Amino acid sequence: MSNKSAENTDFLSTRITQNEKHQSIDINVWAFEKIGGNKQKLNILELCCGTGKQTEYLSNNFPESNITCVDVSKDAIAAIGNKFADKKNRVKAIVSGIDEFFANNNQNFDMIFCSYGLYYATDIDSVLIKLYGSLNENGRFVVMGPYGNNNKQLFDLVLKSEVKIPPFVTYSSCDFMHSKVIYSGIMNTHKIEIFSTTNSIKWNAPEDVVSYWKNSTFYDAAKESLFRELLDGEMKNSQAFINDKHIMLVIITK
Repeated sequence: MSNKSAENTDFLSTRITQNEKHQSIDINVWAFEKIGGNKQKLNILELCCGTGKQTEYLSNNFPESNITCVDVSKDAIAAIGNKFADKKNRVKAIVSGIDEFFANNNQNFDMIFCSYGLYYATDIDSVLIKLYGSLNENGRFVVMGPYGNNNKQLFDLVLKSEVKIPPFVTYSSCDFMHSKVIYSGIMNTHKIEIFSTTNSIKWNAPEDVVSYWKNSTFYDAAKESLFRELLDGEMKNSQAFINDKHIMLVIITK
């Protein structure tokens, strides 16, 4: 699976900003209430760290821990370095793909955390084997990601606009958490906890919806006119377009 979309931090940042601006809940607050924290000196690995939104929560919730942040994007890792310059003694950032990291890893971790992005691994089955092998006894593998009917309203509108959504998009958005994360947890661990929630994104202006779509990996400029026409029809009566983000948090204890 290609990491090209993972490397494009501008597209990702725009989508995150759109979600945060119009969301019904703060998913990071929701998630870290479940994850908790402590003041022990743990060794934490954060995969697909992006520009450090979740790193802030990890740093605050585990104030004595060492955190290794990994992302394939050089821009994201540079942002991490700037954001945590005052904590560089315990927050380390590495430019690396997921597969590459575990191919060269010789550390063990008390927690491995990933919020969205684990599905960018080229060989996820091999990565999961190495990942569980890198967890200390009683270590936790914590994954947050989309599942089920995630993005259904947007996907339906895109499909009506005669746009083909790449299989990887629907796999990562809808199936990955069940087919890989939960299955691997059942097969490799003693305890698995599963939490879910729905974050409804309410867009009040058509341009917000179009902007989000344009910054996705399934935008098709040739179909934008039809998309806008259908979107106007959808928003004519309700004055808003609501897209549901279905989110799952899985905590797997070795």
